Amino acid sequence: PAYPRFYPSTRIYAEDIENYFWAYVYWNYNNLSLANEESPVPFTFSFLSYDFMYEGYGENNIDAITYIHETGHILGLTDYYSYDTGINAWGPTGRLDMMDNNILDHNAYSKFLLEWIDPFVIDNTKQETTITIAPFESSGDAIIVKNNFNDSPYDNYLILEYYTPTGLNEEHSTAPYAGNNLQGFTEAGVKIYHVDSRIGAYDWDSGDFIRFTNEVIIPEDENYTEYYMIVNSNSVSRHRGDYTYMKLLHLLEASGNNTFINGEFASNDTLFKTDDTFNGLKHFAAMTIFGQFNDGTEIGYEISIGEMTPEGVEITFTRWAF
Repeated sequence: PAYPRFYPSTRIYAEDIENYFWAYVYWNYNNLSLANEESPVPFTFSFLSYDFMYEGYGENNIDAITYIHETGHILGLTDYYSYDTGINAWGPTGRLDMMDNNILDHNAYSKFLLEWIDPFVIDNTKQETTITIAPFESSGDAIIVKNNFNDSPYDNYLILEYYTPTGLNEEHSTAPYAGNNLQGFTEAGVKIYHVDSRIGAYDWDSGDFIRFTNEVIIPEDENYTEYYMIVNSNSVSRHRGDYTYMKLLHLLEASGNNTFINGEFASNDTLFKTDDTFNGLKHFAAMTIFGQFNDGTEIGYEISIGEMTPEGVEITFTRWAF
């Protein structure tokens, strides 16, 4: 598979000789205190053998996907597959994503985190709202569902995009990718992700989790008492708090089930199509807390998928009383 075998931030060069020629991104925290505009030192960097250019499509066709994946790490994206084994090994994005198994385009959460898109927000001001969005790969259209949304990627919410097997997705949806034999969705449909990208405050000295927070406090002097990081991960072993049952990014399935936890991959059946609906009760198997977001607030909407065309999809959001 074309993704890192190890967690780069914990690499020890002297012990990783056998991995030198595997693609990786490295954060050299030893140089953090040496930052100097006049005489720069490296901090975040990537190494990829040129052999990766030919990994999936052969020596006569340049293959950029490993470079795209590793550049995602350089820009700040994490891996969406799971590094765990056993019961926690399931990957909540179903393997079909650029930051999962190097397949298809980046998803709406990734692009929102990178400030590449500006999603619509369903904010509880209307009983019913209908929005038409264009294919995500060409438009960047996306919709966020969350009452009292904090207007940042660092919240607990749903994010929707209209997937089509076109543009940046076409190559991987036409045939299995030779690098890992995975194939993207071959049909159009709406992807609904459950995102829990909340920020946590941590004790500066002990590293212990203190609380979730929307407020990052930067002291006027160097007397730091807290530091801040995204709490959740798609790997239980990399959670930065006690909430190991939560996932950073979970692609919800139209059936209302969670087949990924049994080792299944995302498929065309995962996508929401015309006349499909989502609500917190129907999809309780995929939501950690019955009918609610992880932060304890109500999802509060039924989402109905209307007509789908190559130009766009109509989606209706109806306030829903539990």
